[in-house]
Amino acid sequence: MAAVFGVAEIGQLTIGSLVKLIFEFDDPDPDVPSAERMWVKVTKIDGGRFLGELDNVPYHIKTLQLGACVEFESRHIIQIDIDEVAPDLVQKYLPGCFVTRKVLYDGEKVGRAYREEPEGENDSGWRILAGNETEEYMDDEENVFFVALGAVLTKTTRLCTC
Repeated sequence: MAAVFGVAEIGQLTIGSLVKLIFEFDDPDPDVPSAERMWVKVTKIDGGRFLGELDNVPYHIKTLQLGACVEFESRHIIQIDIDEVAPDLVQKYLPGCFVTRKVLYDGEKVGRAYREEPEGENDSGWRILAGNETEEYMDDEENVFFVALGAVLTKTTRLCTC
């Protein structure tokens, strides 16, 4: 998976920086997702290779624990928690994607995400749905939105701050 940020941002990572990775796993339960996105605190940097400690309590992956040692490369990083080199809020949240009201406003979990040929220059091609939308629901323009992909990912991956 290619990162949505550049070499400059990766170069800013230091010991203690937080990065988000996707952890894939198999589960026989069809209602359980096949991956979890979790934060890792960087503990060692060696070129494009990193060591870190898991900074989340996994919800589905029972073989991982908070503080587990994680080895990864820069290509595995999907999000970083550092200040931007040159903040550009427009570019940060482009390109866009189509997302349904159920996911964006009603709080339903993403049940289906797929990518197709983009419809324009700012279209990422991503389509994000709860998965239970009917054809009639999808035909209603009030139920489908074109928004920044980064905004949808941020909204749907927020951690509970209980």
